[in-house]
Formats: sequence, C-alpha cells, structure tokens
Amino acid sequence: MIIKALLQVCLGQCLFYIQKDQGDMNMKKKTKLLAMCMVASLSVGTPVITWASDTETTEQKSGESDSISISEKGAETSIYEDKKVTIKMDSAEYTLDASDIILNMSIKNSYPNILTLKVQDAKVDDTTVAFQWDSNDYKAGTSFSSAWYIMLETLQEVNNTDFKQLSFTMVGTLNDGTELLKKEITIAREAFKSVMDEDDEETSDSESTDSNNATSEATEEESDAKSDSNKDSSDGIEERLSALEEKQASQNESDKETVQEETTSAAETEETEAKTTEAEDTSSENIQKASIPDQYIEKEDVYGDDGKLSFTYQYEYNDKYQLIEKKCVYPDGSVTNDEKYAYDKNGNKIREDHEDNKDSSYSYYTEYEYEDGNLIKSTTYKPTDNSIKYTFSYSYDDQNRIIQENMDNIEYDNKATTNYFYDDKNNIIYTERNNERYEDYTYDTNGNLISQMRSNGTGTEWKYENNIKVEETYYYEGELLYTSKLEYASTNPSTAVISDAEIIKVVQQALNDAGYNCGTPDGILGDGTRNAVKNYMESNGKSSNGEITEELVGMLNINDKIKTAKELSKYRTDISYEMLMRNPVDYINTPVKFSGSVVQVINEGGGNNIRLAINSDSSQTIWCSYSKLDMSGNLMEGDQVTVYGIAMGTEDYIAITGEKITLPTITCERMDTSFGTFEKFPGF
Repeated sequence: MIIKALLQVCLGQCLFYIQKDQGDMNMKKKTKLLAMCMVASLSVGTPVITWASDTETTEQKSGESDSISISEKGAETSIYEDKKVTIKMDSAEYTLDASDIILNMSIKNSYPNILTLKVQDAKVDDTTVAFQWDSNDYKAGTSFSSAWYIMLETLQEVNNTDFKQLSFTMVGTLNDGTELLKKEITIAREAFKSVMDEDDEETSDSESTDSNNATSEATEEESDAKSDSNKDSSDGIEERLSALEEKQASQNESDKETVQEETTSAAETEETEAKTTEAEDTSSENIQKASIPDQYIEKEDVYGDDGKLSFTYQYEYNDKYQLIEKKCVYPDGSVTNDEKYAYDKNGNKIREDHEDNKDSSYSYYTEYEYEDGNLIKSTTYKPTDNSIKYTFSYSYDDQNRIIQENMDNIEYDNKATTNYFYDDKNNIIYTERNNERYEDYTYDTNGNLISQMRSNGTGTEWKYENNIKVEETYYYEGELLYTSKLEYASTNPSTAVISDAEIIKVVQQALNDAGYNCGTPDGILGDGTRNAVKNYMESNGKSSNGEITEELVGMLNINDKIKTAKELSKYRTDISYEMLMRNPVDYINTPVKFSGSVVQVINEGGGNNIRLAINSDSSQTIWCSYSKLDMSGNLMEGDQVTVYGIAMGTEDYIAITGEKITLPTITCERMDTSFGTFEKFPGF
C-alpha cells in the first residue's frame, strides 16, 4: 500500500514546536532544524503542492508604509503581507547582559520562486551591528520559523548591551529580481521580552486589577456569547457528520441503512477547530481499510538529528482497535498536537480532526468519502469558516489499485495529478507527478517497504524486526531530519514482542530466579537469553521462538517490576557529563540517569546534597540534591549509587581552597544504594 506524508507533516510540525519551546539545542542548530522540519512537512512523502513555472508576483498592498515602529511588549507584528507572502515577527527577546538579541520570525512563501530576505543598516541606538540568522533564503511553497539574532558578544564589543532601540532595514526579493519589500523597522527596548521583565509584568497585572474588575460583567457576557457560538459550531459538526454518513450509505448499495459513526469526543466539541500546516497528501493511510491487527502501535518516540528525544506520539484505540486519538506529547508532559478520528460501521475513517494547541492556524479537519469500499475523495476544511482548503480525488483499476490521485489546492490555486505504477506483486514501484518521475519505492525480500525517496534525497526509510516496522527515518535533500521509533501492544499477548532494554533486564533476572540461566541481566536479547526463554516456555507447555513477549511477562508474574522498569526508562542514559557542562541550558528539565561513587556529602542549610563522580571518575563530578528523597540511612563517601533525576543546569560552590567550582546539577527523584532504593516523599 501507499505510504504518504500525513504522519510526516505532523512530525515536522510537532518537532518545530518541541524544539522551539524546549530549547534543547543551541539557537543556531535549533533554528536550522526548525526550518528544515517545516520544509519536510510539505515535501517528504508525496507533496500536494505543485508550483507554476512562471513567476506570478503580487504587488505590495497599496498604501502600505515603508517604515514600522514597534513598541508593544512582545513585538508581535505583521511586517509584510500580500496574496502569496506573509512575513511576521512573532516576538523579540533580549535579557540584559545574559542573552543574544533574538527576533523570532514566521515566513510563508507561496510564490514559485525563492524568497531572499536581507538586513541592512542594523544599529543598536547609533552603533552599527551585524545580524545573523539560520537562513535568509526561503524556498517556494513553504512555511518557516526563523530566528534572526545579534550575538551578545557583538553588543559587548560595541559596549552597548543596555541599548534603547534596535533599527534595521529589511529587504525582500524573489530570485527573478523582483523586489517585494523594503521596510525600515525600529524596535523600542520596551518591546523586547526578558526574564528581567517578570517583576514589571506582575506590577502591571496588579495595577490593572481594578480595570479588570470594572469590565468583568462585559467579559462574562462575551464568554456567554462565545459559548453559544461554540455550541452552534458543535451542532454544525454533528449535522455535517450525519450528512456525510447518509451520502456514504447511498454510495454503497449493500448498505441501505444510515451509517452510524463511532466518533471521538472531539467530533462533538469545539476541539474540531482544525486546519493544515500546508496541503498534505493523505491518500495512503486512508485507502487502507481498518481491521483488527495482531499488534498495534502504542507509542512513537521521535528523535532529532542530534539523537535527543524531541517528543512522543501517544496512540489511543477503541474496542475495535481503531485509532481514535493521537497526541504529540513533550518530554515535560505538555501536549502540542491532538488528532482525533471517527469511523463508519464498515471501519472506514470518515473524519479526522487535527488541533494544534500552539497555533490554531495550523489546525484542520478532513472528511472522507468512499465508493465500493474505496476512498474516492477527501476534503480538508478551515475550521474558522468551514471553507474548503484543498481536496483529493482517487481513481482505481479493476484490481482496486489506486492508479491516479488528483489534488486541487483551492487556497493556493494549484492542481497536480499523480499516477501510480506497480510491479507484478502489486507493489508500487514509482509515481509520476504531472508526467514527471516523482518518487521511487523499494522493498526488502519479505515485501516490506523500506524506502520511499525522490532523486534529490528527500523521503523516508523504514526498518523492520520480524516483519514489524520499528523505525522510520526522514531525510530532506539527503540530510537527516529525525528518526521515529515505534513501540507496539497486541491483541494477542503471545505475539507482542518486547524490545525495551530495561524490561529485558527484569525478565532476565526473573528467568535467573526461576532457574533458567540468562547470565548477567544486561538488557540484551542474546542467544543465552533466547534459549532460557524457549526452555521456560516449553516447560510450561508453550512454544516460543525466544522472543520476550507480554505473555512471557504475565507467566513470570513480574508486571509490577515491569511497570517500574517502564517508569525508569524515561531517565536518559545517553547524556554525558560533557554535554551537561558544555550546554547546560539545552538539558534543563531533562530526566537523566547516572551511576558512580559519592565524593562528598554536603548536608548544610537544611539541604541534602552529594558530589557524585560518574563511573567513579573524579574528573566528571556532578552535584546531586536528594532533599526530596525518603532516605532511611545516611550516605557516606565512597558509596556506590545510581541516581535518577532531572537536570537543572549548573551549580556553583566554593571549594575548601576558596575556589569557585561549577558542576552540572541533578534533582534526584530516585536513588539506588547498597542499603536500599529511595524515592520521593509522598506528595512530591
């Protein structure tokens, strides 16, 4: 079947927010990845936007000023907008003597040309300075989040960190020579967000209390009106779903009664406000009919090109094992995107609602129509006014294979036709878009799709274990963007394979305790462990290929230990001392795990702290606070411990010699010692 770009679009969008909000890489690298991910969200898989070969520029809005003065806190300002280009400053950030000047920009380019933005005559007050940015070239048909910044070192060099205003000229041109804009921009110091502004904001909030009280009645009336509006919107959604079902029933002669959908709560609430990042190709996922699987995806961890966990998809199913909700969850537990699905009685997906909790403009909803069991049309709407954004229609051959996809991007007035070509095993081997070779598909000896790639190196690769997809890797123009690792649950416990190293350790120990020798529990499923599993299962009247399954876990009666192992698996072991020291801000609030020896116990001022030498290496010492742990004994120098905790940046302390020493800091949530395992006090 066809593997398309729906998941890829969602991944690119979520990674954008994760990276932006979590600050888990330095600015230069972060902004590069953000831009790439936004491109990937439109490009990976089968894109749905094809741009005209001739430039069709739109004149700048008449009467638009050539100068912009910004003084409002946050600096959220529209810089330029026409029918095909939008340039917006989302925020301006600067902390006195503590950060770079950062301008967070959103750029959308719908021209069939590269848009180039440059900065001229940049000054802090009257002193000339130099801007830097992740990119100043923005490709056709794409949206970006871009960071423009002036290094703190630059401000220090010109001795003007406490400036009163920033001014510069922004010039935008297309690669055909057309100048779109030239704006003189001035940003007053009070428009910059800063951590130093928190006290001022609190004061401002206090001063505005009386005013807020005076307008509370009006606010309540407005809220009531909004509630009524939301109710009307919800009613309209139900009516639309009902009409869709009736249409579906008429198209299927075998089904004469009205289709009753199994809908999620989102189909009955205002959460159906939805819209797309850009028009994405959704054909493959929806052509496939729902069926009860042996295994189903339980969660999906997504890692950036630096190997760091960016976010996790959490999947939820109904009692028919149909996917009804998919959440994009940050490492801190917050939710970025929420997707919900509704089905008809035949298992066909008839509606998808995508809510972006960070930016509602990236929300959408899509409705699907079928004929003789085949998807024939999908329509994606803007939730703000229920207007159509784009549509896809499909045609099939006499073997029910999709042979053509037609896209109509109404918003951008673009159309594209994609044709599909198959081998003698009915596998898609390549596609043509607008009569040009577009994507090539490759398979392994078992018939699993392992690559969907364009000639420029943009596409996806997949890895399998026991014919089960376990990893997806996304590339843009040959460069790694992110990797997605899949974990499964099962409708049949005997088939659910467990690969988590921490869980395997628990199983290995349990098998050892039961008399089936696995050797030292190391989390590796080697020959010794496989043989132990086979012997244990056969002795209990079960056949086994040596895999660790949910059935085996149940037979060993170690569910509680497995639960603990899953909880501890969130603490990362791939973060080193050097990483914490070199870029401490990148890892703040990251769960980490370290083992080593206690160098010093510091119990002063009501706090309980240790200096821990990682792997007993005194050159790699971290500061661990364990005040929240329910300790029943005293730690001593030389104790071997394992700490599970949250990275909190760095801590300075004064050595006996009077020297100030800086160490990475961990707030412990659990500690394994020779005299017991200790966790947080109740309530923490």
